[in-house]
Amino acid sequence: MNDPLLAIAVAEPCPIGAPLLHQLVDGELSSTRTREAAEHAQRCPACRDHLHWLELEQQAVREVAAPTARRFVALWGDHLRRKMVAAVTEEAAVELVRAARGADVQRPEAWRRARDYLRQLAGWLGRDELRRARWGGREAVLRGFAELLGATWSPLVEAQRLVQRSARSRSGSARSTSGCSKVFPPTTSRTT
Repeated sequence: MNDPLLAIAVAEPCPIGAPLLHQLVDGELSSTRTREAAEHAQRCPACRDHLHWLELEQQAVREVAAPTARRFVALWGDHLRRKMVAAVTEEAAVELVRAARGADVQRPEAWRRARDYLRQLAGWLGRDELRRARWGGREAVLRGFAELLGATWSPLVEAQRLVQRSARSRSGSARSTSGCSKVFPPTTSRTT
């Protein structure tokens, strides 16, 4: 496929589903095989995506022999948008956890890439109020992801855990050195 956006959206079916999906969409299977193929497509994510793609393709052919660009986008746009949202969400998760693991977790610059992914994801999900918001530092970025993807999104939970651990280790190291500012003179040997 020459179009990279379309290549992202078309999942190759697994070896079990590959010979069945086209026949399923074309109505060429017996009722028993149709049920088996449909059940397999529900269990297998690759086959489910490929089957959805084939059904959309069949719908496009049935509705319009040569769809216009606008019609093509209308038919395929939602499927492509879901794929892009999934890809951006995955990248956002990596950046969010990376920022939380970093040594400079307190600095707003450390959260810049996670903030950029938050804005991009908000745009893909049609949440313009979040896309346009000013996300200054760590707390704002964490709050934005919680609002956009939910407080139980596992990368967010992991990032919050790492931030809390970092805060405890910093406060623990500050406590362990407090009161230790006395300078003791070196001991002298009496053997000389």
